[in-house]
Amino acid sequence: MKLSNRKIVENLNKDHIEAVQTMENLVGINIKQVESVVQTKDKYLEIAKAITATEDKVKLSNESSLKMDEMRLEVEDRLQRVVNISEENSHGIGEVSMSMEEQAASVQQITKACEMLDELARDLQVLVGRFQIA
Repeated sequence: MKLSNRKIVENLNKDHIEAVQTMENLVGINIKQVESVVQTKDKYLEIAKAITATEDKVKLSNESSLKMDEMRLEVEDRLQRVVNISEENSHGIGEVSMSMEEQAASVQQITKACEMLDELARDLQVLVGRFQIA
């Protein structure tokens, strides 16, 4: 009977050692899984930051696009005024003496309009410069 008790004790000891090794393996696997989850979380946080930055840039781009569209409409309006002024000037060509004074006034208006257009063009260049990717 001693032999069988010894055998039982040895088997229990062997089972115990295997159980401890299995638990150690499971603990190691758990640690690796936790590390993997932490890495995945960090990557998702980085992605979230990148999405936020991209959204901010898209918003800025949209705002700039709207501003450029407003400026384009203003340029078109001023160009139409210049066209209208030019048409008015062409009607007065037949009367030379009166047209000289009218043309001088029109030239001043055109100059002023061109200066305004030049100012708008410079503003537009500044806005376009903001879109250059570094």
